[in-house]
Amino acid sequence: MDKKGAEAIVAWVLLVGLSITLGVLVMQWSKEQAEKQAKDIVREVEGDIKCVDVSINAYFTDANCDEVFITNKGYFRILSIKIRPDIGTVETLNINLDPQQSQTLNIGYSTNKLDIIPIIKAGKEDIACLDRKLTINC
Repeated sequence: MDKKGAEAIVAWVLLVGLSITLGVLVMQWSKEQAEKQAKDIVREVEGDIKCVDVSINAYFTDANCDEVFITNKGYFRILSIKIRPDIGTVETLNINLDPQQSQTLNIGYSTNKLDIIPIIKAGKEDIACLDRKLTINC
């Protein structure tokens, strides 16, 4: 057999082998990315579906506007709430409020306006139901 012909065959085999290996690696990576993205979408949709059944009612109970009476009118336990006053920073308060239960919260400061965002558990994750935000005014 001619040495020039053998070199060409070896080069061809190496090129084909490298191409197949690279193709397999790219396919494996794209499969992992697709699975990860699918899980993220399912988790987000699950949270959105559960948030549809979340409903809260709240109002200030005193003239100082530092106590809030909150009622869980939905179907899921509200683990905590994020409160955002008109002046100040966002805080998270753990409340563990079962459906159809109420609780009075002393927020510790006076404010004219308060945004309340309920947080529920969906699977193993806590989900903030932003579309169920409630704004109350004093």
